[in-house]
Amino acid sequence: MTKNFYKNPEFTKNTSFVWVAVTVFLAIVGAILTWHAYDSYGEVLEQEYRALEGQAHLGDVQVGGALRSINLVLQSVIDDTQAVPKLSPQIVQQRKLSWLRQFPEVHFMLTVDSHGQTTTAESLDDPGSVAAVRAFDASQREYFTIHRDAKPEDYFRFQISRPFKTITRRYTITISRAIRSKDGQFLGVALVSLSPTYFDSILQQVLSNDVLDAAALHNRNGDIVYRLPHPDNYLGKNIANGDAFKSYLGSNLHFTRYSGVTVTDNVKRILVFSRVEGTSLDIGVSGRFDVVMGRWKVSCLMKALTFMLLAGLSLALAQETQRRMHARWASEKTEKRFRAFFERSMVGMATLNSHEHWIDVNPALCEILGYSSDELLSTTWVQLSHLQDLAAGQRQFGRLLSGEIDEFEMDGRFIHKNGNIVFMHLAVRAVRKHNQEVDYVVALLEDITERKQAEEAIHHLAFNDALTKLPNRRLLSERLNQTMVASQRTGRHCALMFLDMDNLKPLNDTNGHNAGDALLIEIADRLKNCVRTVDTVSRFGGDEFVVVLSELAADVTDSKAQAGVVAEKIRVKLSEPYLLTVKMEGRPDSIVEHYCTVSIGVVVFIGHDASEDDILKWADDAMYQAKGAGRNTVRFH
Repeated sequence: MTKNFYKNPEFTKNTSFVWVAVTVFLAIVGAILTWHAYDSYGEVLEQEYRALEGQAHLGDVQVGGALRSINLVLQSVIDDTQAVPKLSPQIVQQRKLSWLRQFPEVHFMLTVDSHGQTTTAESLDDPGSVAAVRAFDASQREYFTIHRDAKPEDYFRFQISRPFKTITRRYTITISRAIRSKDGQFLGVALVSLSPTYFDSILQQVLSNDVLDAAALHNRNGDIVYRLPHPDNYLGKNIANGDAFKSYLGSNLHFTRYSGVTVTDNVKRILVFSRVEGTSLDIGVSGRFDVVMGRWKVSCLMKALTFMLLAGLSLALAQETQRRMHARWASEKTEKRFRAFFERSMVGMATLNSHEHWIDVNPALCEILGYSSDELLSTTWVQLSHLQDLAAGQRQFGRLLSGEIDEFEMDGRFIHKNGNIVFMHLAVRAVRKHNQEVDYVVALLEDITERKQAEEAIHHLAFNDALTKLPNRRLLSERLNQTMVASQRTGRHCALMFLDMDNLKPLNDTNGHNAGDALLIEIADRLKNCVRTVDTVSRFGGDEFVVVLSELAADVTDSKAQAGVVAEKIRVKLSEPYLLTVKMEGRPDSIVEHYCTVSIGVVVFIGHDASEDDILKWADDAMYQAKGAGRNTVRFH
């Protein structure tokens, strides 16, 4: 029977077709790889530019955050100078020294009066340096004149100077803000003298990407504020005459790309510039051009090796195909029966080879994922899998190929053609050859999106307040416990604030509960804008809210000061007028103006020195002390 089969003209015809197809396929693949190697030059540059842009964005975010920290310090110094009643010099000095200990790169912290005379100067350096700074006349310094002569729109902007050598003979930059009265009168300047090494750890993090070998911060005049590596060789150097910087200044794009020899070190580079939002600084990151092209050459070599491997596999596959054609013909009737079930199944079905490519897909799977069968067969399941589920799926598929398991089930997410996420339950089984190698894989894929969405909706309702969408008490308890565990590990204090709104009942009585609900939603939005993303804002119930601040200072006094700044910021923000849009059934929406204040109780804690219940009770007690003190105030436990 076998001999007769091999003499079958149709078998001979199909065998010849296989070898012709393999030859044509390899010729096409070889031509494609050759063209791709030629064409990939631009693609390699594009990939490297994108990597540079990603690291530039990282530097932008990190530098911006670091400068905002300095800006907050300056605001605290200004607040101390304008405190009523006036703070004692000893308290002001202690607070400044506390900030200096938190920012070791800050050499001096000064305040200057409206005539340019130094009024206060604090430093952790030797007394002789402090005395020299206190005697210094700043009336002609740029950081003084720029604030004195500022336009109203620039009254409260902080300024960053170019690097310069101080009277203590070391490089520094000044970050300054004007001290002004409520009516805008110029009263002086608050500033810090900052070592450029303040940015060292940030640029080190930017350089963690293998593509980069240089990163620098500049001001808009082209002065280098700091550069890695070898900062001492470049500090204060000006690159304004370089083509790269000129191109950057003339561009309105978020990222500016440049390829060529740079004036900094006369090395051909690919370079990306980006502005540091909210500041007068820019960040530039670059990689050596020869290194990038070296990677392209490696890519070409890998393509050649891939073609050789593919050729070997194709030839082996052709031989294997010839051997297996007899078995395929013998099982033709069985295949027809399976095909009928495959095509009419209501569940997604597919067969795959050991290289993760689809062999066949049924109409149900095409409908679930939104692709035609031809479109699906031109992809792999890896390309359609959600990135967060891909590793787990490949791990299970690898176990299947290795023979460790014969089948597995799992839930995973796939990407629909329209971009939506489809939740699928997968049941996968391997069909093996006589030598136990995987012949092909059969997969059943059931759409469970509706079930998953229902589960997620239930989970959201269980952990979030329905009105404000803030975490509820249950989720607050989890977040508070996580904060306590992190505090125990890092040795940094945390704070919990208990807030109770004053004067909410008259709004409900006068305008109905829709107005009260609108007010609570607005309060929630204002609270979220007053804290960091690492902090937690929760609706505790009614008009009571809880705020958890994490990662405060290790020193309890400094932590209380930090918590006090945030609490006061919240108190002021929540006391501002509210314009509420009240929806009335059967009537047009109305605008209601409402004024209310908040009483805040604060407790500072560390680790598990106290229980969650104790912390909440202490904050609640402090809140009632604030109410007893006349409301619209902050009290610490």
